[in-house]
Amino acid sequence: LGIARADAILQQAEVGAHYEREISGEYAVGPSVNVPIPIFNQGQAAVARSSAKLRQSEQRYLALAADIRSDVRAARDKMLLSRRQVEYFKSTALPTRTRVTEESQLEYNAMQIGPFQLLQAKQEEVKTGAESVEALRDYWVARAELEKAVGGSLSGKFISLQREGKESGE
Repeated sequence: LGIARADAILQQAEVGAHYEREISGEYAVGPSVNVPIPIFNQGQAAVARSSAKLRQSEQRYLALAADIRSDVRAARDKMLLSRRQVEYFKSTALPTRTRVTEESQLEYNAMQIGPFQLLQAKQEEVKTGAESVEALRDYWVARAELEKAVGGSLSGKFISLQREGKESGE
């Protein structure tokens, strides 16, 4: 704003050379500087314009920062939800379906159910496995989106679908 004030005043300043000849034949040559004295026009318009541009830039910066925080929060929430789904499949759904298939196999061996019921149990186990793979894919997509929103790699561990329950580092 100080530059805008100085610029408003000095913008009308003139620098040059001056030559003057007298009637008697003498002449004078020298530098010439004209600086207006700001009595009525003190450059308020230029200062106000610069001040408004500064406030506008500050507001754009604050709005952009809020948008970035919102995007990061949304990406984090999506990743956490996907992670909970993967953990559910890993800890509950897959072991339950595997156990149901094993029990169905025992019942089939004891001739308590037919082959179609056994196949249906196995089909449900495979379907649950496919859903768990989709959930894991969704987790990694959400994690990549979060890394993009953050602008870098996330440190930490990722979830593995191995039955031993091991976690692997990146």
